[in-house]
Amino acid sequence: MNMLTGLASFASISRELCVPLRFPGSLGAWSALHQMTDVGVLAEAVLWSLTTKTARNEIFNVTNGDNFRWQHLWSEIAEFFDMPTATPQPMLLSEQMSDKASIWERIVKKNKLQATPWAEIAAWPFLDGWLNTDFDMVQSTIKIRCAGFTGCIDTHESIVQHLGHLREYRLIP
Repeated sequence: MNMLTGLASFASISRELCVPLRFPGSLGAWSALHQMTDVGVLAEAVLWSLTTKTARNEIFNVTNGDNFRWQHLWSEIAEFFDMPTATPQPMLLSEQMSDKASIWERIVKKNKLQATPWAEIAAWPFLDGWLNTDFDMVQSTIKIRCAGFTGCIDTHESIVQHLGHLREYRLIP
C-alpha cells in the first residue's frame, strides 16, 4: 500500500485549512525507528533477484537501507508544502479525513489538479496503523546484502522526491 498519497493529501488539506502540519500519529510512533521501501529500490531488488544466482529460491527483506524517525522527517514534509509544523496531535485519520471530500474538491479545482476521487486518495486505516506503531519497526536486510544486493536510497530524499513526482503529475498542489 502507498502511504505517501495519504500524507500528501493530509498536508494539502491542513494547508488549505491554514493549520500547521502536525504529526497525526501516536507519540510513540513519532520517536520510534521505522523503515520504508522506495519503489525504485524494490524494482531494482526484483530485477537483481531474477538475474543473480545467489538470490535463486531465496526470500529477502527489501528496504531503503536506512532507518528514520518521524520526528526528524516531519519538518522536511512540512517544508515541501511550505507549511509550519506544530507539536504532534494524535488522531485517527480514518475519522479526521472522512468529511474532507469537499475541501479536496476545492483544492483540486483551485490548483487545476487531476480529478482524483477523495475515496481513492488514501487507505486511511492503513495510514492509521502505520502512524500509530509505537515500537521500532526495523527489519534486517543483512541476508540480501550478504547475497550481493547493494541498492539503497536515503528515505528523506525518497519522500521529498516522490512528493515532487506527485506534484509534477498534478496529483497534489
